[in-house]
Amino acid sequence: MTEGPENEREDRVESGRRSHREADVIDGLFLGLAFIWGALVLMAEITGYSANFPCWTYGWGVFFAGAGALALLLTLIRIAVERFRVRVGQGLVFGCILLGVGLGDRAVWVWPVLLGIIGLTILSGLILRRR
Repeated sequence: MTEGPENEREDRVESGRRSHREADVIDGLFLGLAFIWGALVLMAEITGYSANFPCWTYGWGVFFAGAGALALLLTLIRIAVERFRVRVGQGLVFGCILLGVGLGDRAVWVWPVLLGIIGLTILSGLILRRR
């Protein structure tokens, strides 16, 4: 058999499927850890343990900030490990949005900085995709 363009295309498609399946491990890890984080936050709210932390004003903010930090951490893992390097920009944007929602009005500078990061992520994705 000869190696033609058709075989190369099939190899690329199979490689893309494999990388998406491997990246789904990170997505599953995020979902599992986010649910555990949510359960811990709700338990702290129900039991009154959250009263020990003066910066903890409401549970949803803590949940969203923690989920955003988790999404950003897993995005860093996606960047560091080559076989998971799929949809990095989406994870970064999603993590920034969750973090911004969680922090809310506590820091006035959060939304301008997050919007700038999201814009830079989109532009860098366009530039790197063309290379």
